[in-house]
Amino acid sequence: MKLSSKSVDVSAILPIIWQELFRLDALCRDNLGYELIITSALDGQHTARTSDHYRGTAIDMRTWTTATSGTQVYGSERTKLFDAVQSARGDNWYVKNERNHFHLSYRPEYSG
Repeated sequence: MKLSSKSVDVSAILPIIWQELFRLDALCRDNLGYELIITSALDGQHTARTSDHYRGTAIDMRTWTTATSGTQVYGSERTKLFDAVQSARGDNWYVKNERNHFHLSYRPEYSG
């Protein structure tokens, strides 16, 4: 697991998030062939001031064909990857397929 740049701030990510990130790293290695790359956490600009990113309960992950290609996984391969990430996370997680990354948030209030 690594950060996409030095500007990615994971300093206040909650412990429950770290536990999942290690599992997600293994899933990325199996499905993408490279380690989990976190592209955003507490840093960056997000859609709302109440974003889960600012609470330390969300990350964005890279969805490129290779770790450095800049080319997005698309079509059925992207759907397969998204389904694998979503299934592995369980009820307390919200996973969103964004245009150029996957967004993952820990939201226990939404569990089934």
